[in-house]
Amino acid sequence: MPDACDSPHQSLAIEASLQGEAYGFGRERLRLPMGLDASFGWLRHPPTLMVVPRWADGRVLLLRRYRPAVGQRLLEFPSGRLAAGETVAQAAQRLLDRLLGPDGTGAGQPAAAPWEPLGQLRPNPGYSDECMALGLVRLGAQQAPPANDTAEGLLMGDDGSTGQRVSLSPAALDGALASGDEPLDGRTLTAWFLARRRW
Repeated sequence: MPDACDSPHQSLAIEASLQGEAYGFGRERLRLPMGLDASFGWLRHPPTLMVVPRWADGRVLLLRRYRPAVGQRLLEFPSGRLAAGETVAQAAQRLLDRLLGPDGTGAGQPAAAPWEPLGQLRPNPGYSDECMALGLVRLGAQQAPPANDTAEGLLMGDDGSTGQRVSLSPAALDGALASGDEPLDGRTLTAWFLARRRW
């Protein structure tokens, strides 16, 4: 049951604001629901999504992306920002078209089935207002997963990041995530947990 701390805070003053092309930063003086006044800063983030693409044989498509902020390659499901006026389903289709081509096979079939929502995630609530839609997309039975990329360089993200495509069976992905050898991405763990419950 919600208590008084779940009510909205009151903005008292904007102390700083900086807006970039896609992201912004704000610092505000707030009156918190419990009556305390304090200053908080956070990253203003556009809406995002993460897709769990699954082929008919059960394999899923992931990316091994280099993340400069942590200096490592992370195993992740495809993700990105929503463009202005774009629905989550349209953004998912755009991401998959970029990774697989418009039909995934060259046969003229759509790459993706309808978006199946898995929920929403607040990946970094301590310093960002980002809200990420998580969803499952079942790829067509006629589509074979592409070969895993053997070299870095496939364009992946809206931010220009690069990486490699990786297709794994559920058991192989479970093993990779449980091994302790794989740098873990919390968003991918959450999306995978929700997708497995759906199946």
